[in-house]
Amino acid sequence: MTPAPTNTTTGPGAADRDEADLFAALADALADQLDAARRGRLDRVAELMERADALIREVRSAGCTASPASRRNLRRLQDQIRLCLAQQQDELVRRRAHLKRGKGTLHTYREAAGR
Repeated sequence: MTPAPTNTTTGPGAADRDEADLFAALADALADQLDAARRGRLDRVAELMERADALIREVRSAGCTASPASRRNLRRLQDQIRLCLAQQQDELVRRRAHLKRGKGTLHTYREAAGR
């Protein structure tokens, strides 16, 4: 029976692999967050934001430095999340305005019917 692999790595390049794993986990968390935002699952977005924040703290405490490609990918994911959430916010503002107009129209009809 083969023993289960462990998360500990030793030897030359181990720190690089650990850093790469951290940045891959962060990218995965951001990609999941983007997917949840696109689906309108804001509760899941908040959960994943906490996960991403914890990974960012871990990256900073370990003193890791992202490669330029990794940095671009993380920034792209963050920008897409921001854009998606801004679009949803705009949609909510439009829906609220539509509801407000509908309530105003209903109020006008009620006043007209009461006269």
